[in-house]
Amino acid sequence: MTTTRTLPHDPYIDAVVTEFTNTAMTPEQYDVRDSESCGMHLMLDAVITLTPEDSGIPSDRYPHGLILLWEYHDGHEDGCLNEGAVWQWARLNEDGSNWLPEPLPVPGWVMPAMLAGAVVTLAHTGTATPMTTGWHQHLRTPVQDAIEAWASS
Repeated sequence: MTTTRTLPHDPYIDAVVTEFTNTAMTPEQYDVRDSESCGMHLMLDAVITLTPEDSGIPSDRYPHGLILLWEYHDGHEDGCLNEGAVWQWARLNEDGSNWLPEPLPVPGWVMPAMLAGAVVTLAHTGTATPMTTGWHQHLRTPVQDAIEAWASS
């Protein structure tokens, strides 16, 4: 018997990956995890890898690609990101390591299409277009509820 484990942020990250694929920036890979923590606080995260070969980002700007990081912390401590969701990005190095992540100018629950728009401008100009609206509440609420249930279990 095979068991597939799902995490509460799977639907959101799946929607983001689908949007990137629809905008011809198919991720080379993505990973959704819960293996991290910051001090005493639980953390969920996801990593999306975009490369020139698979995602069509400019090789002259990002020859080894870039990664997008989504993190959710259920609390705040010194040295940890603020409570809630946040998006960051980093350049990839030839050896697969990455530069220090930088914040993306988007809310942690940004709509997938708006995230794709910000990342398209980042890929082609080196600067992400700020997006100031969050994910539609009717889409965010089930994911947020699932995260809260996961965190309390």
